[in-house]
Amino acid sequence: MRWLGRFEGLEQHLEEELDPILSVRSILLQLVADHPKMPHVPKPQQEKNWHGFVMRVVAQPFVQTCGDWGRDGIASRIKWDPLQQSFMDFLALGQPGEELSIWTPTDGKSARAQHFARILLQEECA
Repeated sequence: MRWLGRFEGLEQHLEEELDPILSVRSILLQLVADHPKMPHVPKPQQEKNWHGFVMRVVAQPFVQTCGDWGRDGIASRIKWDPLQQSFMDFLALGQPGEELSIWTPTDGKSARAQHFARILLQEECA
């Protein structure tokens, strides 16, 4: 789950219920509650559980969150792409006089979610 670190600091710009760490924690707690402890989980079930977890995580609003640095009325100078850089690295790129804008698109960014799903599903195999 190293990729979750890309969103560190974002929680300060979101409402509490959208906090990345709290969102993932909530999903994990629900999965634990839904699946009683078993001494051995067969590999196919492990893969199914992991896939379900990944799909729930990438459906969270924080995965779709966008950000940019810019000035009033002028196109943004730089946009945040969590696939390329962490949020903290993006914050460091702001220049004096620029404003940080953070938003979640209403149409979502399914390509980003699909890419994160591929990354997470590959992590399970590693």
